Amino acid sequence: MLDHTSVVKFLELRFDVHCPNISPWRRAVAGDLTSAFNFSHPDYTWPPLPDTSDNVNKSTWECKNLPGPVVPAEQAMPTQEPGTRLARPLPYRFNITAVLEPTTSAFNVNMQNLGSATGVFMVLDKKHLRLSTPRTYTVEPGKELVDSWQPSIWDGKESSYDLLLYGGCTR
Repeated sequence: MLDHTSVVKFLELRFDVHCPNISPWRRAVAGDLTSAFNFSHPDYTWPPLPDTSDNVNKSTWECKNLPGPVVPAEQAMPTQEPGTRLARPLPYRFNITAVLEPTTSAFNVNMQNLGSATGVFMVLDKKHLRLSTPRTYTVEPGKELVDSWQPSIWDGKESSYDLLLYGGCTR
């Protein structure tokens, strides 16, 4: 996850300073923007930015003198550009397993983080959305968490499970 904390963490790295106002949880969850840059092999082939000092005057002239946009008579869905874009390896790898314990009917979810970026997960109980709050988890690199759902009794009978797990990385 990248947010306002990411800018501060990037500045900490660049200038070798420490900001005491970032909590340990936020340090684990927020990225430091370095994944947005390739410092090892920078691409200097990008052209320089154009001069924009006269853009306001050009825009004013265009609004007064050029015709408005016209909707094309023949519409077409956009298509994907051909080819493959270069990508950097992803810094996260998760192993999520779920097991129903036959003796207790408890449903156990094991979230294991084998990557190098912190994972943030949320589990929703679809059967009882109005009666239960989502459970959230933060799994640091090299660690794992296990949580369990116990069977509940609704209308005199044991309910089944219908869980949704959402997750993502922090870089």
